[in-house]
Order: sequence, then structure tokens, then C-alpha cells
Amino acid sequence: MTVLLGSYRQAASLIWSALNALNDMSSVFGAGIRKFHVYSIPENILYSGYNMRPETCPFFMYSSEIVVPELIKRHSSLYESSPDKAKFYVVPQFSTCFYHFCLQEAGNNVEICKEKTQKYFDDIVDWVEEKYPYWNQNGGNDHVFVFSWDQGSEILGHNSPTHHRIQSCIHLVHHGKRVADDSNYISQKDVIIPVYRDYFALDRLSGKHMERKIFAYFRGTIENSEHIYGHGVRRFIKYLGQTKPTKYFVKEGHNEFYWNEISRSTFTLCPPGWSLWSPRLYDAILAGSI
Repeated sequence: MTVLLGSYRQAASLIWSALNALNDMSSVFGAGIRKFHVYSIPENILYSGYNMRPETCPFFMYSSEIVVPELIKRHSSLYESSPDKAKFYVVPQFSTCFYHFCLQEAGNNVEICKEKTQKYFDDIVDWVEEKYPYWNQNGGNDHVFVFSWDQGSEILGHNSPTHHRIQSCIHLVHHGKRVADDSNYISQKDVIIPVYRDYFALDRLSGKHMERKIFAYFRGTIENSEHIYGHGVRRFIKYLGQTKPTKYFVKEGHNEFYWNEISRSTFTLCPPGWSLWSPRLYDAILAGSI
């Protein structure tokens, strides 16, 4: 599989740093050499009829589930080609991309697509269980999944058998919401990784002096028919932009000026949307905005 990595080296570097953190978590994973084997899932199961790649999935910002297994395989300090010598096992699966492709075909029928996504995911885990002995040796505790969806493994359904099946596995996620009843992120075993993004436009601005004339900046989706979207925070930011436009640069939607604007901002506002995490956090860091 060809994955876009060269053009997005900053994003790949961020994720690589997070993956290295796995090797430093001795208190969780124990001492000794900790290497990862990446399963080679048959294409008919992994792709399930869809062209699931970073450049073709409906939403690029969820592409870490596709990219991370490839990144691990490219770095000898993490990758172990022999599963018998590995400490952990990475299971490639593109559930977020699959789910969004399904929504396009099913007219945004969430219930149907959640069921289909569970079936897609179960087929992959079934194959791993039947093909190799490692899952049953430790009940899947040493198996790693990347969940790039807004609420992580919630994409498999909160109380579904599929979700419970992988609850003890290691999850690489973008959010770190720590609440008592949230099984999508457990700080004792799961790891937060950065979002995979297109930073090519930011590369073109590197080396240029950008005077930070914008005090506080936000550009993105503000209005949404769902009243729970953003918990009202984005609408309040819009109000600030309307009432104090010299301090708050707030625009609805996305355009080609995003990287130029964020690079000229002292502060970047990162409010929640559907999830508590936002790619703007990492965008701001790389653009030098607070």
C-alpha cells in the first residue's frame, strides 16, 4: 500500500514522537525490548471493497489509522518483522474511513453504518485470532489499535460486543477525555497521538517573517443544525468576533488562507466540535501560535 508520507513529514514526525513514547512507558508495559509486529491483513478484508487511503477517505484528518501502521513498519527501532519476537501486535483497521464511506452510501444512516463497521472490524479480529496464536495468549492485551474517530473506539458502538471485545487492548487515540464511564480512553494503557495533517502549505511559509497582527484566531465550522455541536462554545466565539473584531479574528468555514492566518496569530482558539480534540492544537504548535 502506498501512503502519502513525504509531503506530510511534520505530521509523520509528530506521530513518530508519540509512538516512541510507547517504548518509554516501562511502568505500563514492563522492562525490556518492546517491539511491534504489524499484521498483514488480506486486502479483501482490510479494504472491504473501498479505496481506503489518506487521499481518498472522506475526511483526511482521520487518516492516522491508515498511516500509523505504515510508520511503524518503516522504523526499525519499533518494528519487528517476526511475530514470535514481538512484544506487541498492531492490527491495521480503517474503521473510521469505512464508516464515512458507508454514510455516503447509506444516506447518513448512522445505525446501519455502525452495524456494518462492527462487522468490518470483527472480520479483521476474527482473521487475526484464527491465523495467529498471539491474541489468545494474552486475551488481546498486547494488541494495538488506532482509533482516529472523534470518540475513539466509540465508533464500534458503546455497548456492542465488538466494543467490549477490544476494551483491554491498547488504543492509540486523538482524545484523552478522562471520565469514570469512558472506556474509549483509559490512561493506564492507552496513548494519545497527534492528528495526521497536510502541512505542505505551512512548509511554504517557513522561513518567512510573519508579523502576528491577529490577537486571537478561529476559522472553521461554527453553525450546525445539531444543538449539541461544540456545546455552544463556537457560537460564543463567533459572538466575540462580531462584537470585538479587532481582537478576535473569527471566520466560518475553511479556505486557502488558513495557514497564513494562523501563522499571523498570537493565539489560536481550539474549541470542541463533535469531539473535545481538535487538529488546530497541533496546527497552532507548528505555526508558532499559542
